Amino acid sequence: MNHTVTDQTTAGRFEGTRIPTNRLQRKTIEAALDTINALMTNVMDVFAYKVSGDCMEDAGIFDGDILFVNRSLRPRNGSIVVAWYDGETVVKRLLLKEEGAFLVAERKEAPVEVKDCDMVHIFGVVTGSIRRFSHP
Repeated sequence: MNHTVTDQTTAGRFEGTRIPTNRLQRKTIEAALDTINALMTNVMDVFAYKVSGDCMEDAGIFDGDILFVNRSLRPRNGSIVVAWYDGETVVKRLLLKEEGAFLVAERKEAPVEVKDCDMVHIFGVVTGSIRRFSHP
């Protein structure tokens, strides 16, 4: 197994696979790590949640996405939250109106308002997500 890395070019090899190691790729990796660090300002208050379902697609959250959820943030009007409602964990947008609090799905085909917020426990506010792309 050969594995060599240089500053300027793509020269690395790992079990027959070419490993790019130029400065642009290092900057890209550093930017990704900076983004993750920004999402996880206090590691003890942040957890990851894997999305199951399609009710938040219009908000850019898709089945299989991994969400960063911060327990220490206070939910505000318009926050996307992970909550316990009606015996299951849900991801919804929190809307605060004069009539009360609503958990709203974001999907054109089936908007859902959960009106009985007395039976809701909010785990935390969604601060970001990661999506894995499939490849052929």
